[in-house]
Amino acid sequence: MAGAFHVALGRFIVACGSNGANMQSGSYQYSGGTWTALSSSPTAWGWAAMAYDSARQKLVLFGGYTTSGDSADTWEF
Repeated sequence: MAGAFHVALGRFIVACGSNGANMQSGSYQYSGGTWTALSSSPTAWGWAAMAYDSARQKLVLFGGYTTSGDSADTWEF
C-alpha cells in the first residue's frame, strides 16, 4: 500500500497494496477521523511509491508490481 498527504485537500490518501498473496485495488482518504473510498482508483497494484507534487498539487503513484509483473506506470490524484 502506498500513501501520502495531499496538501491541497488536507487529507491523507492511500491506494492499492498487497495482502501478501493478492494485489488489492482501491483508494481511500482519511479526514476527520474517518476513512472513505474514493471514486478514482488505480487497478490492483502493490509495492508502489506515492508522493505529493506541490507544483501541480497532485499525488503521483509510481512503479511497483501489478498482476502483469513489474510496472513503470503512474496514477495521479
